[in-house]
Amino acid sequence: MADPIARVALVGYGPALVKAIEVLRALPTVALTVVADANSQSEGARLARSLKIPFVANPIEVLRTEADLILEVSGDQRQYERLLSVKPARVEVMSKRGTQLFLDLLERRAAPDTGCALGVVASDRQQLYDHLRGGLAGIPGVEVIADRRHASPPPSRLTGPRRVGERRRQPDADEALRARGFVITRAATKDRPA
Repeated sequence: MADPIARVALVGYGPALVKAIEVLRALPTVALTVVADANSQSEGARLARSLKIPFVANPIEVLRTEADLILEVSGDQRQYERLLSVKPARVEVMSKRGTQLFLDLLERRAAPDTGCALGVVASDRQQLYDHLRGGLAGIPGVEVIADRRHASPPPSRLTGPRRVGERRRQPDADEALRARGFVITRAATKDRPA
């Protein structure tokens, strides 16, 4: 069975937008539905038009498309928050930081010997899990999993000696998982612990 197609909208400007278009357009599991850039004469706008990808100047217009994943590539926090505040429930929005991690993992196709990466998605973010799993499918050294840990340890683990599962707790990763819905970490291998 073929992987599902992720319908992706890009919002941003400059070299980050151009890079995102170039990386994503090469993936058979990704359909770029629209590119938004306030400057209709930018390199990203010209590239989108040359590839016959719909282009809009107003980033909010990406919500009128079939996109189910919006990648904000510029780092404009206000723009990111605006998109989050008006998006339909079926749409995921990823910040520049998350988008950069996602694109870096996708680029592993060109350099698969750079180690192993593990994407962990919060258990309540099934749609994001589906997007990341589909978009990163087939990249050597990359795996996407759903977080299976409990939000808090069961009462039997609150006292007594430390248990094996508690070694896996990483406060920074836990915070990123709560804030963004996913975290990228190094995967443990036989030669190198995580």
